Amino acid sequence: MVKRKIVVLILVICGLFHFGCFSKKMVNTGGAIPEKSLVRNLEWKPTMTNGDLDISSLNIYGNRTLSIISIRDARENSNIIGEVYEDRKTRTSLIPIATQSSVTKWANGGFVRVLNGFNLKHSDKQGDLRLDIEIIRFSIFDDFTQTGTMELRINAFNSDEMLIWEGRINGTSDLYVHPTGSDGISECLSNTAMVTLFNLLSERSFRDAVTQAYD
Repeated sequence: MVKRKIVVLILVICGLFHFGCFSKKMVNTGGAIPEKSLVRNLEWKPTMTNGDLDISSLNIYGNRTLSIISIRDARENSNIIGEVYEDRKTRTSLIPIATQSSVTKWANGGFVRVLNGFNLKHSDKQGDLRLDIEIIRFSIFDDFTQTGTMELRINAFNSDEMLIWEGRINGTSDLYVHPTGSDGISECLSNTAMVTLFNLLSERSFRDAVTQAYD
């Protein structure tokens, strides 16, 4: 009887240990900021304007209201937002560009501003078109010029919470000259996010899905 109790106790302890290890794996800590990295706060500072994009295709949304119901960062380390040469003269080794800013909060606020800038109506949760967004890629390569890339996984729902479109969308942008008094990182990444959301809204299959959902 004593031996049976000991065996049960050992199994319980092992189970708790396994559950504890599994739980830690499931926790999204955001990832550590490497010791040797360029740390920058993210700000919403696009240098692009609507004149740089053909927003005439967005007229199909009419008076429909858009909502971003959820936005998540699926990247392994959400604090890493790019790479830069440690020494631009030698250009021999790259170091990470990191941020302590929340990429999801930054992106959510930026996307809302983009929607407003496109003259599209926005609602926090109760829109006619509701977007569930997952960030798959988000980074900048900072050399003599800067290149930003972003990839999103999108689920789009109508007001009845029916899935009407799902897929991935990409966006890129280049910044050739740093703005005065800035390293250009926030500007380039803001432009990239703006282009990515535009690419979604102008994607033919996405527009067709929205039109069919409300015919």
